[in-house]
Parts: sequence; structure tokens; C-alpha cells
Amino acid sequence: MQSPAIDVSAWERVRLQYRRWLTIEDGFYDQATITANGQQAWANFAGPDDFDASNHHIDHEWRFHDVEVTPFVSPTGEVQLAYNHFSDGGLEFGGWTVDEVCLVGHGQGIDPPDPPDPPDPGNDCGDGIVGQFEQCDDGNLENGDGCSAGCLWENDGSDDVGTDTDTGDDAGLWEPGSRGCGCTSDAPGSPERGAL
Repeated sequence: MQSPAIDVSAWERVRLQYRRWLTIEDGFYDQATITANGQQAWANFAGPDDFDASNHHIDHEWRFHDVEVTPFVSPTGEVQLAYNHFSDGGLEFGGWTVDEVCLVGHGQGIDPPDPPDPPDPGNDCGDGIVGQFEQCDDGNLENGDGCSAGCLWENDGSDDVGTDTDTGDDAGLWEPGSRGCGCTSDAPGSPERGAL
């Protein structure tokens, strides 16, 4: 009998509490175990050898049982419990009967890790989207096409730096549509995008 994974990250200490009516042969022959995340948290007593294996576990009524499971909680704060019964097929008793199973936690638990920050859309040079720290983005990381590998405007060589020659025709500036890129964003409301 196995539980689903249970989130117990809100607690520092976690205990399994339940009621049982367990009858099983000495653990040398038959084993009743409780596992937490695949590790043994409790087992019935086992005699040292077959000569001394006569300490059978016989509950005569419903018994309350409390088991510490804190050491078995995963790093992400989850625990999966299982009640197991293994028998050699010789002398057989009734096995597990369980009821009122619950996990009890106390104390402040681990803080779950923060989710990773989402990628900053548009600030990846070469993704074809002009981000807030880019002057241009033509969808590649090649120099010489008007938009540098660092997503900055490239000069085509006709500008005379330091001399004001503004005639209003902006002939020396690189325009995306004039270089065969086909990625102009002149339309009203269209996003600034490069070639994809």
C-alpha cells in the first residue's frame, strides 16, 4: 500500500501517525515495514537466527503508532509512504490492517526554491526583437549588414562624423528596408522587429 508524494515542506519535523492491527511472524521470517521515500522508517522485530525467531508481532486490538519520518523527507520537501509485507509462506498471520493514517508536522519547514527568473524578452541580441538595450536587431549576429553583432546601428561610411550635414534626406543612415532586409516597421502600431 503506497501513498502519493505528499508535500511536507511547510514543516521542520514530520511524523507519521496511524492506528494499526498488525499480526506477523518474527522478522527473521516475515517482515512488516514502513518506508518513506523508499527508505525503511520502521520494521517489526527480527530475531538473530531461526533458533531464536519466535518474537511474533501480535496486536490484540487497534494500536496507535507514531513514526518519525523527518530524516526521509526529500530535499524538495516531499515524502511518499508505503506499508510493506513480505512473507516466507511458512507460518502466516493476518498482516497489516491500518486506519486513520495522517502526517503531523510542526516547526517551520524549508522554503521551496524560488522559480527561475523568466528570460528577458527582446534583450537577446540576434533574436529579431529590438529590446530596450538594443538600437537594432536584424535576427543575426553578423557585422556589415547595418546592424552590428552587438545590436548597434552600423555606419555605412558616408557619414562625416563631427560635421553637421543634415539636409533632411538622411541618406547616410542605415534603413532596414533599403538593405533588402524586409524588416521595416513603418506601419502604425507594428512592433519593432528584425528579420526572423
